[in-house]
Amino acid sequence: MKRYQIFRGVDSEIELYGLRGKYLYYSIGIAVGAIFFTILLFMIGSPALVNIALLFMGLAFAYVYPSHEYKKNGRWGTEKLPIVAAKPKVIFRKTSFKNIISQVRK
Repeated sequence: MKRYQIFRGVDSEIELYGLRGKYLYYSIGIAVGAIFFTILLFMIGSPALVNIALLFMGLAFAYVYPSHEYKKNGRWGTEKLPIVAAKPKVIFRKTSFKNIISQVRK
């Protein structure tokens, strides 16, 4: 009989500073967007202190917002939200449960 080693964590998602999976990608996207926005403002000619302040605020937002969403929704939370919203709240039946059972037995 062959024995195989189990490598735990092979299918784990990338994690950086507590952000996993798509939340890490959201964070990277927001950070890159903040950097390009800062470069655009620099090319337009806005003051350097304003550019640096906006850059740091954008980078802080790039970490705070995805980490808040991860804590609120969990790992698969945003994929589950449309499914939970589509579940019926109430099921109506025109016949009673006893009638349904008696029809099945016949």
